Amino acid sequence: MWNKTTMKQRRKICFVITSFIHYARNFLILKELKRRRDVDLHVIIAGTALLPRYSAHHAHVRQMLERDGFANLYEVYFNLEGDQPIVKAKSAGLGIVELSSLYHQIDPELVVVRGDRFETLAAASAAVLMNITIAHVEGGDLSGTIDETIRHAVTKLSHFHFATSEASRARLIQLGE
Repeated sequence: MWNKTTMKQRRKICFVITSFIHYARNFLILKELKRRRDVDLHVIIAGTALLPRYSAHHAHVRQMLERDGFANLYEVYFNLEGDQPIVKAKSAGLGIVELSSLYHQIDPELVVVRGDRFETLAAASAAVLMNITIAHVEGGDLSGTIDETIRHAVTKLSHFHFATSEASRARLIQLGE
């Protein structure tokens, strides 16, 4: 999209929120991206961020985004019910299918993901397979669970890395990033 006053193309950035807690953790980043005239921000709400049992009783992510003045909001449902590994694997597969369709529609230059869950892996996998640049927040962090393996996989799929600490930055470098 061309901005007539500056004759500069706006960068289309797609920010994926897959957890209720990630809205609060990403708010300052989202606020800055929304403020910038050179950014056309699109926000995808997906994964457990859409499921009432994982959200706060008084607010849902979409309502919070709307209240804070965000536009270009999309919802992508792909989580199956259950907590077994096969359910997570199938949900991730559905996430790749659903998110790739939306990425095709939006046509972003950059996809921003955060964290270490299977929903994040689905978002990054769909983007990398579509040759869309990925920025990852929280790469190099440690969790001590299966999520850590997923986080490292998302790190390897990503092009830009935003570490949350100096120790995480060192681990990203150790991973070859």
